[in-house]
Amino acid sequence: MFANFAKAQNLNRFWIFGDSCGIDFANPNFPLPIQSGMDGQGSCSNIADNNGKLKLYTWNQSGIDDSVSTIYNRNDTVVKNGTRLCGGDLYNQNVIIPLNKFDTAYYIFHQGILTTDGLYFTKIIFNSTDSLGIVTSKNNNILQHRLGDCLTAVKHGNGRDWWIITKYSDFNSPNFYNRFFAFQQVQDSLFFPLIQDFNDATDVDFQKIIWHPSYNKFMLINLRGYIAEFNFDRCTGLITKTNYFHLSLFLVQTHIIFFGTVPIQKMAIFLCFYYSLL
Repeated sequence: MFANFAKAQNLNRFWIFGDSCGIDFANPNFPLPIQSGMDGQGSCSNIADNNGKLKLYTWNQSGIDDSVSTIYNRNDTVVKNGTRLCGGDLYNQNVIIPLNKFDTAYYIFHQGILTTDGLYFTKIIFNSTDSLGIVTSKNNNILQHRLGDCLTAVKHGNGRDWWIITKYSDFNSPNFYNRFFAFQQVQDSLFFPLIQDFNDATDVDFQKIIWHPSYNKFMLINLRGYIAEFNFDRCTGLITKTNYFHLSLFLVQTHIIFFGTVPIQKMAIFLCFYYSLL
């Protein structure tokens, strides 16, 4: 299981997941278990404030419709108007981005595959009246395509803005684009995406992006056995493919590694370990 973290200092101190579970990584050598209000086995994202205190988290239940997609605050209570986010029915379907350095405003980007297609954003603010958060704008659609299960975000090269990256998915032919969408988020604004095609893999629902610790490159894997490494320019948003990894014919034909969602998560764990050794 993977939580979707926004990659920046202090923001990813916590990992909320599963049924009431969580981990506090204040001391990476001695992480501590914590309890949360989450009750699901689907996508989960969380973010801490600049002081490393849990700020909010969001989760959904895999295979269930939008009715269970919910936002919680640090007290494990539902944020005002923080229910029924569109989409969010698989495992990598949401991510949280701060809109400023004052811990007062955030975007949640969320998407769906099995229920509501498309990419959406929801805005949450914290102020003196609503110190535990309130949703002020919800379910704003910014992309209407069916999308792969691999929504992620990474800090822009300028150290201030963010990139939100997702993948195209389509069961209908032609669907051999291997298409990426990269949105640049600048404070409270979102720019139209860079759309990049590599035309070397089928666009399926189950895909996963695994970042290198430098966040300048990543691995892409999918349910059909595709494994490739890409460079990502965090200043321009340009993606370039650098390596394609060939599996043996036996593994591809028998689907030992990639047939089903559990094996694809196991391969993602392996690739995270592989990157840690570089």
